[in-house]
Amino acid sequence: MKKFPFFLAAALVAFASCTNDQYAGGDDIPGNKTLAINFLGGNKSMTRADATGADAAALLGNSFRVYGTVTDASNVMTPVFDNYVVDYVGTPDPNIPDSTNVAGWSYYGQTSLGLAPANQNVKYWDLSAPQYDFVAFSGLDDDMRVISTTSNTIPVNQTNKDKIFVSDHVTAKWQASATGKTANAQYGKTITLTFKRLAARVRFGIYETVPGYAVKDVKFYYDDNYLAQAGTSTKTVAGLRGTFPLSGNVIVTYDENNSVLADFEGTDVANSIQFGELDYTYAVSSLVSGGNLKENGTIDATGDPKFLSTTSAKPTFAIEAGNDWKTVLPYASNKQNLVLRADFTLVSLDGVGAPINVKGASAVVPVGYAQWKPNYAYTYIFKISDKTNGTTDPNPNPNPQDPDTPNPNPNPGVDPGLYPITFDAVVSNIEDYNQETITGVTSLGGDAITTYSKTSDVTNAGEYKVGETIIVSSISHGQWKVAYSATEPTEQGVADSNTFTYDTLAGAAEGGKTIDECGTTFAQFKVEKAGYYVVWLRYLPTGLEDVEGYYVDVFKVVKTVE
Repeated sequence: MKKFPFFLAAALVAFASCTNDQYAGGDDIPGNKTLAINFLGGNKSMTRADATGADAAALLGNSFRVYGTVTDASNVMTPVFDNYVVDYVGTPDPNIPDSTNVAGWSYYGQTSLGLAPANQNVKYWDLSAPQYDFVAFSGLDDDMRVISTTSNTIPVNQTNKDKIFVSDHVTAKWQASATGKTANAQYGKTITLTFKRLAARVRFGIYETVPGYAVKDVKFYYDDNYLAQAGTSTKTVAGLRGTFPLSGNVIVTYDENNSVLADFEGTDVANSIQFGELDYTYAVSSLVSGGNLKENGTIDATGDPKFLSTTSAKPTFAIEAGNDWKTVLPYASNKQNLVLRADFTLVSLDGVGAPINVKGASAVVPVGYAQWKPNYAYTYIFKISDKTNGTTDPNPNPNPQDPDTPNPNPNPGVDPGLYPITFDAVVSNIEDYNQETITGVTSLGGDAITTYSKTSDVTNAGEYKVGETIIVSSISHGQWKVAYSATEPTEQGVADSNTFTYDTLAGAAEGGKTIDECGTTFAQFKVEKAGYYVVWLRYLPTGLEDVEGYYVDVFKVVKTVE
């Protein structure tokens, strides 16, 4: 009987959508035959961002390791790939009897990294076994062990956090059918392993929409005395207060769709993160007032760039060593909000009047947007506006939250013989999963409102688009309302609750469950038309719940476009 070895195909670096394990009808498996397990680099859910072959291999350091199990008809699970090393070797050498290499990846002849290291041989599918399960990792130290296809503890620190990639869980199985056995898309085929970066990335942007003024000289508070007297900061490096893991264990598990989940477990954390100096040269505006053009961050054509951007489509980002992204460890169980506190200066565009110093302005990003997931890119955008509470009081008293189908037989109708188990890798491009939030900046103690849409790219096209669902949130629980305005509301109009007809909002839901966790309150509404939406939150401050008639109103104006 002809033997077909398990092949390892090329690695692919991609952002692939999560799909449920569906059975492919009509793909019958002869009950007395054996097929090889393959790992291949093709996937219909891959995007243009996917990297394959040598490009994927480069991201994975030309190597990954596989842990795989087989479950027999008696439901007994046995390891079949115990930390097998899979290396990228490129085009198969016809002079080498390596049947595991179908797309550049091979495990034949390497030494495994399991508890009992051994010379790796070709593995073949056992068609009597109804299920195989696979997970894979790249960038682990040699002394780290993958011990399960459901949960693994990975030591992570500041040195290796950018190197580790984790694959989604792959289940290859068959079920009984009228014609014998019907396999899902992976059984008997090359197994495609979709890798994702274990870490997430975050960046900080800020812009302003204050009519008649430009904003400059932004100074930040984020160290242990971040609640120091307003107006005293000298820090020009942008930063946020919160909880940021430094080193410890990351627990890797998988959701119902076999996608990677990860959560930090440890006590070595920082209480702030710094992003670098604000890149004022990135600011672009076309506001004209008094004959002066505010362009490229300058009041006039001769000044040095030093003013904030005026659009969320191109906010002023903080840059360090030419990079606006910072790596953070995944932290699904994070319980701390992100806090921005800053001073800044308003300069009149017409050149009349002294600069106005705003001190101790603050914003709080609810913790629901700081529970970082693997392979996600988070953009935190802060908006300084005349629609938010601001003060020029030399002794403000801010109160930010303390963060302290395929047929498995490649040759239908022909004796399948033995088919080798082969592997291929998919590494998800980090740019496919974005979270971009916009948070208002306040300085009178009112809690900031954060807005977010899963489908909106607020850094490329205005704020939000018609048809999107906007999720609004705050750290305080209260009553949410929203009103539509065809024209941009005035500050007085926003503050007067009789100006607009408001609709009460329902709580935001995701996956059929209400989003309401870690002291954060969420609501949502759908954008029906272009214009402006006024979001209104009325809440009772902590400690004053029993004071009759006392409440705080905060508002946020959201621009929407077609």
